[in-house]
Amino acid sequence: VTLAQAADQLNRYNRKQLIIADPVTASRKVAGTFRTNDVEGLTELAQDVLKLRVRRSGNIITISH
Repeated sequence: VTLAQAADQLNRYNRKQLIIADPVTASRKVAGTFRTNDVEGLTELAQDVLKLRVRRSGNIITISH
């Protein structure tokens, strides 16, 4: 799925919300299995594997290129 699709699924179930900042980042493909409460798992994948920028502000996590 795309990073945007994965974020949308996790956002349905969590207080912490993932924002994908731009269309290029949103269209990146990801694969894996995440629990519905594992926002940090997707965040770590974005940062460590995809080498994307992750910024946290309260319950908002922004992922960008």
